[in-house]
Amino acid sequence: GPFTFFLDNTTFAGGHVGDGVICAGQHCGLDQTAQGTQSMCNVQYVLRGVKFEGIYGEQQARHIRFGISGGNPVLPIFTALDNSLGGYRSIVSGKLGGFAQLPGCVQLGKEYDYGIGCDTPMRRLSIWSRKDQGTLQLRGPGYDVNPVWASPTFGLNGGFLIKDKIWGHGGGYPAVVKAGATYALDVQDVGAITLAFSDSLLGSLLASPDNHAQPTATPTVAATEPAEPAAVAEPSLDSAVAVASCVARSVQLAQNSLLAPQQPLDSASVPWRTFEYAAGTQSISFAAAGGARITLPSAARAEWWHNQLLQNVQLDEPSGAYELCVRASATGAGSQVQISVDADAPTFAVAGGGARLQYSLAGGGAVMDACFYFALGAAAGGAPFSGRIVLDLGKVTGELSICQISLRAACDELDPPSPPPAPPPSPPPTVACTALSDDPWAQGHNVACCGQLRSCLGDWGGDGRWHYLCLAT
Repeated sequence: GPFTFFLDNTTFAGGHVGDGVICAGQHCGLDQTAQGTQSMCNVQYVLRGVKFEGIYGEQQARHIRFGISGGNPVLPIFTALDNSLGGYRSIVSGKLGGFAQLPGCVQLGKEYDYGIGCDTPMRRLSIWSRKDQGTLQLRGPGYDVNPVWASPTFGLNGGFLIKDKIWGHGGGYPAVVKAGATYALDVQDVGAITLAFSDSLLGSLLASPDNHAQPTATPTVAATEPAEPAAVAEPSLDSAVAVASCVARSVQLAQNSLLAPQQPLDSASVPWRTFEYAAGTQSISFAAAGGARITLPSAARAEWWHNQLLQNVQLDEPSGAYELCVRASATGAGSQVQISVDADAPTFAVAGGGARLQYSLAGGGAVMDACFYFALGAAAGGAPFSGRIVLDLGKVTGELSICQISLRAACDELDPPSPPPAPPPSPPPTVACTALSDDPWAQGHNVACCGQLRSCLGDWGGDGRWHYLCLAT
């Protein structure tokens, strides 16, 4: 049924895995599938602090599986509040192929049952109706593909919803949606339906209220007299770590941020391309589940820019603030990476007028996050900023593994035009700002970092708990 299950601080260790470690929806929807209809099996599985250690299987053990013992393989949703799902925020069924076309989403391999991993949250939408309104159509992100009417999708991959006539009082229509997106629902009697978005459990975990909304737009009418469909606007819910962080909720501006396999690498027609000052000094390979491995010489090159990973980018808010974050690891100790956004040739001027961010990797495969923050000044005529994402790899030795490269709009300007007003003398403020190496969310809400410190997201304790700290950048 449309429930939420929460797995917290759990380790699955050792042993042969047959079907999968976590198998979703045993027997769910058997009767409905037999009758040729969809089922309310859009269950949410929420993981935090979950580890998979020493498991094995034929070729590769599945960490998760969609549908088991005849259960519905289309509708379950897996969500992680940390790195429990390999860095993906949500994973939906591979049978919902349209979601693989969304920015920040990628088709995964057997480890995740060939599901679709996304760096944005996906949630359940249940449409309860007091009467059977025939087949509805939900139009929006993830459903812009041709429907497959055969079992087990019965058109759901294309947004066509068929009522579950067995579950609950009168039944409902199941769906999977992207949190924060807008969908249009074609329905005959809008007054007869109730929308249930996600679950109160996620709301309590992420300080975001559960939403049981009633649509307000005019329902569609007969095809001979078309009208605007009912608009179902979903709330901007959670990031996995801090709900109120607009950086975590804002749109991913980097293409192929999870570095899914792509070819070739020397053309502007693909998101990522490479540059090498001396031919043959670097090679790159992509993992099927995402991520890139770059092999570089054993000795550092003379200049940072002698090896690069690049992507063209256009920022439509020329006076906005942004952050470029890179999650990477290196085999050799002492490797250094330089990251920035710049204006490309001929000036190569750094966006925002600051310096490129240089940082060292610990080596030994230890994963590290680093963020380059910048604020753009207003361009003449409000023109968009056009430039490049730049990873300078000339000081990296050996192998470099890149998990993700993210570019998003930041919450506020890095250098406010005027200081905030002084707090009133009584009562005294509890904390005026968050000090170096402290968590700005420790009081349950965001307390801005002091001075020039910046809020940075990472697994700072090495325990899989991703959170923010105020750090000097």
